[in-house]
Amino acid sequence: MHPILRSRSGSTTTPAPIQTWTARLPEDIVYQIIDDHLSFDLPTLKSLCLTSAALGLHCRKFVFRSIELGTLRANSDEAKPKKSQTARFAALLKQSPEIAGFVHELEISAFPKQQDLPSFLERLSFLDSINEGKALISILSRRFKSLREVRLENKSTKWDDIPLVVQYEILRLFGNHRLQTVVIALRSFPTVLLEHLRGNLQIALCGELYKGSCLSPLGPDPGARATITGLKICHVPDRSMLTLVGSDGPPPVDFSGSKGVSLFLGRLPAFSVGCHRLVQACRQELEFLNFDVDLWDYAVPVDLWSFPSLEGMNISVETASLDLVLEWLSKSLEAVNTNESKAGGLSQIALSIYTHDLPDDDTAETHQRMWAEASKKQDQWPGLNSVEIRGFSQPVNPENGILYLTCLGSYKDGGHVDGEDDEHHHH
Repeated sequence: MHPILRSRSGSTTTPAPIQTWTARLPEDIVYQIIDDHLSFDLPTLKSLCLTSAALGLHCRKFVFRSIELGTLRANSDEAKPKKSQTARFAALLKQSPEIAGFVHELEISAFPKQQDLPSFLERLSFLDSINEGKALISILSRRFKSLREVRLENKSTKWDDIPLVVQYEILRLFGNHRLQTVVIALRSFPTVLLEHLRGNLQIALCGELYKGSCLSPLGPDPGARATITGLKICHVPDRSMLTLVGSDGPPPVDFSGSKGVSLFLGRLPAFSVGCHRLVQACRQELEFLNFDVDLWDYAVPVDLWSFPSLEGMNISVETASLDLVLEWLSKSLEAVNTNESKAGGLSQIALSIYTHDLPDDDTAETHQRMWAEASKKQDQWPGLNSVEIRGFSQPVNPENGILYLTCLGSYKDGGHVDGEDDEHHHH
């Protein structure tokens, strides 16, 4: 086969008319430049696809790597309404089905609704929902052999309102053993969704969870549960957290097969029974813990050395609570001073300091002063000497969806600027 028609992974694609290579640079050099420097530059990749069929065949594996299925409505002054993203991608797959093999990330943010027979005034929107449903089913029924991430994100949608045939196809995707990440951010959804997951997964959950029966012809196999390596919780009610850990039956998620679990709990109320149960459920496997707390005044110390696999923690701290957090950490770490050998391997704690009413331009400088002042109180909190604690300044507003954290230095060293920055993706 002509080398231009072969991707760098060695897989072949549908042949396009062979064109003579006329660029001054050799083909392999051009492809290497695209792979190394332009693979995430979507506008440039699209332009290259229009330049030649040869470049188009190479670039489209990057262009279609991440797909969002949402709605796109026309402006009121346009004569002809535009099709939704879902409808357009369904038409594209019908024309070129091999594109499904390029998709690594699939986000669904618009769902058709399961409705009763509509009234006359509702009929147009009802028919539109039917068309959206057909397009979505057409897409989900494809074989996505490279799919690694699935995201269901629509905070106003309830799982029960999604048509059963769409639910079926979503659950079929969840059974893909190649998946690495699953995000479910809906208004409400049953824990049975988690029982359909397979493979080694990182999961993010946002919304209300409830115990429900299987809503599709695909019955979950209790012997083939997913191995959870990471779990992120956001805006999940405490009662839902109890459902997640199986307070009234077998838990829908199992941490026992994991070699290490990272747990991201988001912002917690002063005391959360559900979060406490969740941490206890993965106690043996917990490797990294990330959380924030609304009110630290009555926080109860925890023996952090009793977690055998815990290596690191990140705590987001509002400036007014910095001393309270340091005091809580000191008491939670003092157990090491009474034990000849500690069970856990906790070696580093990061404190991400933020202030709601402070301009971003002044954030780092202000936090640096506060961190240095707190470091002068080491005699008050002797437990902090047993672990490396580093401070970071966290702006309130992310830049292009990313939070750039400025390192404030080590607590033991008195807090100093060492020029280190870190990047945290904003959820």
